[in-house]
Amino acid sequence: MIAHDYPEATVIVDVSVRGKCDIRCVQARGDECACECGGDNHGGLRNSNWTQVGETTLVENGEKTRRRTYKVGYAV
Repeated sequence: MIAHDYPEATVIVDVSVRGKCDIRCVQARGDECACECGGDNHGGLRNSNWTQVGETTLVENGEKTRRRTYKVGYAV
């Protein structure tokens, strides 16, 4: 584990995700959003690559990479 070798480190994780949203989110009015997209698509179809795969579920054709950065460990 990294913490054994380095008392303090920054871990960067790139994750490929397929976009998932809800038609109620992209057609929403107002500011509240509880969708899986985290509000990225709230109130408008900013991405025209959506395909409806269920009654309200949308998926994005193609993949995108999201980068997460975590600081771990402690200063010695």
